[in-house]
Parts: sequence; C-alpha cells; structure tokens
Amino acid sequence: PLSMWGLLDQTINIMGQQSINAELKQATVVIQPKVGHLGVLDLKSSNEAILEGEKAAQAQMLQIKNAISAFKKSPAAFKPAPKAKF
Repeated sequence: PLSMWGLLDQTINIMGQQSINAELKQATVVIQPKVGHLGVLDLKSSNEAILEGEKAAQAQMLQIKNAISAFKKSPAAFKPAPKAKF
C-alpha cells in the first residue's frame, strides 16, 4: 500500500505528464535524464538526480550548441523580451 506521501508523489507525476508531453513536442532540444526511479519528493536522491542531469546534458551538447547558433542568427535574438506585467 502507498503512503500518503507516495500517493501525493504519484498524483503530481501523473498530473504533470500531460503538460510535459505538450511542451516536448515544441522543444528544439530535449534533455531527458534517467531519473524515472526517483520521486518528485525524494530529496535524499537529489545528488543522483543532478548527476544524471549533467550526463544527459553532456550527451546533447552538440544539439544544444547548434540550437544556440541557430537562435543567434534568428530575428528573435534581436527582439527584446516583453516586460512582465505585475
């Protein structure tokens, strides 16, 4: 049986997955560290999660550099971001 925290963790994961899938379709580069075995609330494994993220980013480094290069050549690179409305 799941604990209250385990159930909350699972609920958060399920709710966020739909939003994540929509964003992934629009991404230029996707970095996916192998952290599926770690829960959102699993603070004891944060170092492991960080290391997995670093490995995944290194594996995508060429795609990251290419995306940055393409962005620098695009009109969006010269347009300032809109000011936040508070």
